[in-house]
Parts: sequence; C-alpha cells; structure tokens
Amino acid sequence: MTVIVESEEQFKELQDGLSNESCIAIPILSTTKESIHYLDSDIALVYFYLIESERKYVLSFAHSEAINLDREELTSLIFKKNIFAYNSKILYNLLDEVYHELIFDIEVIEYLVKNTVKGKREYETQSHSRFNSFCEKSKIIHTNSLVPIVKHIEYCEKIVESFKLVHEEYGEKYESYEPAYNFSFYMMRNLMKLESQKLAVDIEEARKNNNKNFTSDSVRTLYNIFSLTSRPTNHFNGLNYYSLSKKDNERKFIITRYDNSELIEFDYNSYYFRLLGAIIGYDLSEIDDIYVYMFKAIEGRDFENKEERDEFKPKALRLLYTKIIDQYVDKVEFFKIAKIFKEELYKTYMTTGKIETPLGRHIYKKNIEHNDVNENKLLSYYLNACETERNFLVIESIFKFLDEKKSKTKLILYYYDSFLFDVPDDERDSILDNIPAIIQLDSISSIRAKSGKNYAELENLKLGK
Repeated sequence: MTVIVESEEQFKELQDGLSNESCIAIPILSTTKESIHYLDSDIALVYFYLIESERKYVLSFAHSEAINLDREELTSLIFKKNIFAYNSKILYNLLDEVYHELIFDIEVIEYLVKNTVKGKREYETQSHSRFNSFCEKSKIIHTNSLVPIVKHIEYCEKIVESFKLVHEEYGEKYESYEPAYNFSFYMMRNLMKLESQKLAVDIEEARKNNNKNFTSDSVRTLYNIFSLTSRPTNHFNGLNYYSLSKKDNERKFIITRYDNSELIEFDYNSYYFRLLGAIIGYDLSEIDDIYVYMFKAIEGRDFENKEERDEFKPKALRLLYTKIIDQYVDKVEFFKIAKIFKEELYKTYMTTGKIETPLGRHIYKKNIEHNDVNENKLLSYYLNACETERNFLVIESIFKFLDEKKSKTKLILYYYDSFLFDVPDDERDSILDNIPAIIQLDSISSIRAKSGKNYAELENLKLGK
C-alpha cells in the first residue's frame, strides 16, 4: 500500500525511513507541456520507495486529490542513504547541495547498461494519455495535477520495477557505483546548473530567424546526454542551439544580460588532436598550430593563405577516421602512434566486448554493433565520449570557481569544444586571467577567446599578459 502523506505522523514515518534506508525518488511536475521548462514548473507530487522495507509514500504539493504540503516540507527532509532519482535534475534543483553526493540518476544507470533509456511515455498509463489529450485541447497547463494519484502511483511503480531489473544487471557488471556517481554528479548535476542560467535574448532578432516561440527577453536551454557517445544535444521549445549557424546571423539573438557587459567565448584549438595526443601519450603542447605542423609534414611546405588552412582542417580530422592515414604514418609520427592506438582499441572491443572511458563507463559491443562499428567509427565514438567526460570535469571546476568568487558571471552555453560566458565589465579581467587555465584542465589544450555584445559578432581576444 502507498501512503499519501497528510499528517505529521506519516511525515515522521517517511523521515525515519529516509534516515535508515536508500530510496527511489520520483518527482512529478504539475505540467506535461514540453514548452514549459522543468525549472519553471511546479511540483505536483514526489513518490518515495524505500528499498529495504519496500514501503511507499507520496508527498503532494499541487494535486486536487490530496492535502497539499508546502515545498519547504520536501526541502526539510533529511537523507542519510543513497537516493536513486528519476529526473534527477529536478531533485538536484530542489534539494540542498549537501545531499547532491547521495543522488544517483536512474536513467544514467540504465544508460550505462544499455546505452539507451526508456522514454517516460513508456511508463505512463492510458489515463495519462487521455488527460494529456484533453488538457492539450482545453489548453489546461497543469495536467499532472488532475491525473488521479492512483495512476501516478502506477506510473511510478513501473519505473521502480524497471529500475530493479536494470539495477541487477548493473550490479553484475560493476564492483561499485562509481561510474553512475560520476555521470550523475558531474554531468546531470552540472547540466541542471547550466540550464538554470537563462540566456538573454533580443526577441526581434530571434523572430527574424523564425524563432517565434520566444515571448520574453530570456530563454532556457535543455541538454540531453543520452546519445550513443553521451555527447549532449541542446534543444528546447523548438530551438536546436547546436544547429545555430555561425553565418547568417542565426546566433545574433543571444545577447548580454547586463548593461555593462559582454559575451566571452573560450574554445579549444585543435581539440580532438590534442585530446587524442594526451590519451596516447604524444605531447603536442609545444605545437602552436597543429594544422601547420601536419600540413608541413605531409606537403613539405607552409600554407599559402588562410583559405588553404581552412580547407585542410576537416581533411586532417578525416584522416583519423579513414584508412588514408596509412599513407602518412611515415611522415607524421603522431598519425603512426594514433593508428596503433586505434587498432589496439578495436582489438580490445572485439575480444572483451567493451571499451572503457576515463570516467569508468563501459561502452558495450552488444549495444552499438548494430551501427556496423569498425575501428575508425569506434575511435570516433571513444573520442566523443572522452571529450564529453573531460568537458564536464571542466564545467564542474568553472562553477566551483564562480561560486567561490560569488561572481555575477554566468556560464550560459556549452558546445562540444567551447564555453560561452556572460561577463560584467568589472569581472572581465578576472575571467580572462582565470578561466583559460581552468578550461585547459590538464594543460593538454590550446585556448582561444572571442568577445562581443551578441553571439554572432564576436571578435578575437588576445590571451595572456
């Protein structure tokens, strides 16, 4: 039986359980509208399943069938054991940071095992579907506040049973929860922090590029790491941020939020090559321009102009992922060592059925072999995964620095190889002095910077004194 908590005695009973047992926690937003961000939605219910005793509780905050509690009641709960959370970003936002180290994301664990996750629609009941349809037609926003609580309980029980099966499989493959912790704490938690930083926008400029969903001078982002390689997407309310072109002024609507401020972008120079160099133990730190180094080794001369260099950049990257690299292993030592690593990585993949990333994630052959994985494609998957994991360690350090400084500067966008900040003028020097070293992390990267009043018109900045 599930207890709907409506008395002090029932609340104390739940608190006693959370003090002694690990739990599964499932927050349910009041709205199902995808155009409303989870950070802007009310909480309808939170379902708790105590793992050892199998007791079940529901806290209601915005539902028509129960006595609703204040949100402070949720934040007053004391957790002493692990919290296995569905939609963990919601809990990271709601709970005090002292509990963040206890949170493990249920979907992360499923992803680590299967390299994919079920969508929430797979857990919903027919009642959910009917209410979603009715509320959509009636333009009612708070759908989940109307869906019967018993149906929400049924939905949560499906998630619990699914997690138990995944948990058993996960436990067989890992000695500890370290990979799940790393992905939950460093990725999901920091994505919540990143998504909490709204982008300031020029609405008129946005509408010029058919972004008609913008109704205010700020917008949200929404990242998703559950891809083949965990390389995130960023898509919310009809806008794919990663598809915004550097040309045609598609990025121009993203502006600074302060009167006296500017956008500053830091990005990596030749990131993939430097990252691979660090992995294979080939030091590229003394090479200022990797493309010049490679072109000169291959062609025996320097670039004639910037256009020739720009044309060579994508060709150089493709060399890593094709057999053409064989033609140049005698000319470029880096390619020779990279080719050996690529072959060894594929051999490990074929003989053990998996490869392992720096944060301990196992990419299993059975989960990706349907993509006709060869050694070139496997190297691409591996580097994408390594890039993402490293970047989230960087983002963790960035937030730590900004928090310690009580900075007004905001990290507002993360791309695969760049970070965009909204920087007040009085913090400009501090950001330029400190952020490059943080982004370099382990000194394998070469950093560039640009600045401007909008994201389409950034000009090169000179770093260093």
